[in-house]
Amino acid sequence: MLYELGTFFYIIGFIYVYALLLAHYGKIVLRYFMNENLNWNADIEKPRILVHLIGLSIMHLLFYQFHRTGSTLILIIETSAFIVAVLFCQISWRSVFIQQFRSEKQKPSPSKLTSFELQIRTAEIRLLYNGLVRYHLINMDKTSLTDMKNVLTKAWNEHQSSIYFELDAPSCREFYDFLNKRFPENRLSLKAFFRYSKCIKRPDGELYNYNTIKTASLRTPISKKHEEIAEIFKEL
Repeated sequence: MLYELGTFFYIIGFIYVYALLLAHYGKIVLRYFMNENLNWNADIEKPRILVHLIGLSIMHLLFYQFHRTGSTLILIIETSAFIVAVLFCQISWRSVFIQQFRSEKQKPSPSKLTSFELQIRTAEIRLLYNGLVRYHLINMDKTSLTDMKNVLTKAWNEHQSSIYFELDAPSCREFYDFLNKRFPENRLSLKAFFRYSKCIKRPDGELYNYNTIKTASLRTPISKKHEEIAEIFKEL
């Protein structure tokens, strides 16, 4: 009886997972054979396929072991693990997962951005600015609190503000990484931040070299101002 019940769960699980895949990707294959134009990057979500490869591998392995197990306890554990694997595959069809794909696909290239769209409150900008001033990481004579707010939240063509850092390339890269991690709802990219915005400047008023910033963490994993920058973001 236990084997029959377990086999039933396994069959239903396989039918459910493969039916979802067939319903979604079957249409894409059909469009391919109908000579329709396909955007493979948009239609075939690699993370979703990866989730199913992992989940289905576990499911098939458990099914293989199912008929070779004599212990009732092991059978129950294996069947429970199989159900978890099915649910793991199902995660990739949830709305949160799908919205993540859409947000990535709709995200424009850095050269087409017009602002960082950083979701940060005025109070947080003030704390960030005061922290940079306290540790002498910003030129406060050239960069006011208003300048920082304009750069981080407004379209670049709506203001004449710039942020003048007192940071070398590795420290500036760390600042960007901390900012991006602390405020993930944004359109920040390394290239947009240091090249296309033209708002992030060195103490001499020149733009930072993007390639130098890009490889800075490889040359110097921990910057000279790491502790100060980490302390500033810890207070936000």
